[in-house]
Amino acid sequence: MNYSAKPLPGRSTRYYRWVVYTLLVSAGLHVLGVITALGVLQPGLDVQRPILDRAYYISNNVLSWRLGWLVWQCTAISNLAAAIAIVCYFRHAYRQRVCGTRWPYYWSLAALVFTISAIIPEQWAEFALVSEFIQTADLAVTTGDASEYLLQESRWLVMTTTCGACGYTMMQFAWICCATIYHGRPRKIWWFWGLGLIDIVFFTISYVACYWSCQAALQGGAYVGFETVFIFNAIAFPLLILWMLMFIAVVGNRHHA
Repeated sequence: MNYSAKPLPGRSTRYYRWVVYTLLVSAGLHVLGVITALGVLQPGLDVQRPILDRAYYISNNVLSWRLGWLVWQCTAISNLAAAIAIVCYFRHAYRQRVCGTRWPYYWSLAALVFTISAIIPEQWAEFALVSEFIQTADLAVTTGDASEYLLQESRWLVMTTTCGACGYTMMQFAWICCATIYHGRPRKIWWFWGLGLIDIVFFTISYVACYWSCQAALQGGAYVGFETVFIFNAIAFPLLILWMLMFIAVVGNRHHA
């Protein structure tokens, strides 16, 4: 295939707007998700509190608990919509034989695969957290036995915070490669891919710490070092939101050429 060096023609502007809108919505939902996590979800997720206190909060605040997770479920949908929009944008550019769009298109496809691989375990766990887990919390409060509650809690935390986050960090890495190659001058956008890689490191530390802490809870009945998860998530999520806006700027710089 011979590629031209022309800027993206035709319907590319429509696809680019789709990319912008979906990423802006995703960034906004991430902000709302962080707020709900620190608000309505925090009392039920703070593993420093006694187990039965967490179970009591969930059992007596069902609507707030479900609404809090609904925000994160919508965030997952927005991530998927953004991944599809980016694939459509680069697919159109590649089919139009625009110079330097082959590998960005392939990386966008990889990002879509990683997004789906993150959503499957994450949404499975989040659906369980707003359905059967509430019944488990009720049972723990009624009987005073929190063994089944702890087993389910650690399982769903691993699926959301470890399995889901692992897929999303791979998605972010693929998007870094996609936008950097497309821009064509990586030295000039070091701030973009540099911040993205730092963010990936923070998220990786967070989900690895979550896994080991949950394993400790299953063996000893208490989470060890879970504050690491909160600390690094508190840093990583604001950086992610900022990085999404940078992605729009980097792709837009080449798009408008």
